[in-house]
Amino acid sequence: MAPLTGNLYARAWRLAALVSADTPYLSQFALFGRWGFGGRLSYSTWPNIWISPRALRTCKFAIFSELVAHIGDGPYMGGLEQPTMLDFAVFPQLVFGYMFGLQENLVAATDPAVKGWLKRVADHLPENPTLAADKMQVHSLAEALA
Repeated sequence: MAPLTGNLYARAWRLAALVSADTPYLSQFALFGRWGFGGRLSYSTWPNIWISPRALRTCKFAIFSELVAHIGDGPYMGGLEQPTMLDFAVFPQLVFGYMFGLQENLVAATDPAVKGWLKRVADHLPENPTLAADKMQVHSLAEALA
């Protein structure tokens, strides 16, 4: 198993801080320790599973292309005129990393169709549509979608 270095290490600590921000019983240290144990456990259970960076990029591209296809001409998923639970479920998955400092840019907004969809869905949701604590928010979604 590859050691945690550089950007991955920083992102792991940030994620631990996000998860434990409003949890009085967990600290970043406890969570990080459990995560390390979980990583070792899963590696010992499935040591032969490895995805090449190229295969991972291909998979991400395929999933993103499928998302664009489901948005289609919009305005919401499946061409519906009103957002559904599917829109509200996918939205936080796309914006979480950016809003809470795990990504520097809102990558999903680079596609014009997805950016338009994000803007339309955002109009129906609170400023922080995720389960993470508001005090941990780093980036404004409004800035990324302007």
